[in-house]
Amino acid sequence: MEFGYELISVIPYAYSLHKKGLLEGTISGIGSEPLYTFSPDHKINPAPRDFANTAATAKRVPNVWIHKDRLNKDEWEPPPYKQMYRDVAMMFEKPTIVIYNRYNREWDKDPINYFDLPTLRSIFSMLRDEYSIVYFNVRGEEELEDNAHSIDLGDYDMIRSEFPEVRTIHDIIKETCLSYNEAQMRIFAGCERFVTMNGGPAILASYFGGENIIYTKECRELGKTVNSFYNWYPDFGGSLI
Repeated sequence: MEFGYELISVIPYAYSLHKKGLLEGTISGIGSEPLYTFSPDHKINPAPRDFANTAATAKRVPNVWIHKDRLNKDEWEPPPYKQMYRDVAMMFEKPTIVIYNRYNREWDKDPINYFDLPTLRSIFSMLRDEYSIVYFNVRGEEELEDNAHSIDLGDYDMIRSEFPEVRTIHDIIKETCLSYNEAQMRIFAGCERFVTMNGGPAILASYFGGENIIYTKECRELGKTVNSFYNWYPDFGGSLI
């Protein structure tokens, strides 16, 4: 199933079982180990994530159909990731702000929800004096690309030439030799300010508290009968959305 669906439904369900002493093991996609540190037996399924798996998961896990205004909280407890990663949190010379971007086809259409280069220039210029900026775009991590593969935006070249003080997730991976998700969890644990896109990154950031500005032009979460950004995204970790 897609990463966002897993963060909303599967992980809080697994953690609730763990807290009750009922979790025997978990299985998820490549690179998921940092998300399941509480699991007594975590296995990796190397197949790409696919929305087609959602219906099968819904037979065993609550809250899989996520576009609704309320969740069933009976077996739903998000892991306290900020606390779990507190001792290895990454801190920089200024308060950290995470800028999360993506550029890929969405729903069989051209890219819709993304920051273009002029917008990124404006954001970086506005924030660089006050914050240590860490920029995320999964492009370049082939193992983590799902069925909506990233397209080259030219963002990394622009950052290198115009904003060398902006750290990218790929720079940090090279410096630390950590995996993408391990580095991500440590950075998020040391951060109180996030600017994210709808989808997996916005959900994961919401696990870590602080303030999370979610940018989107088009998504089902905005529907009047759903409004999940405000109805229950704060419940992942106490974030101000």
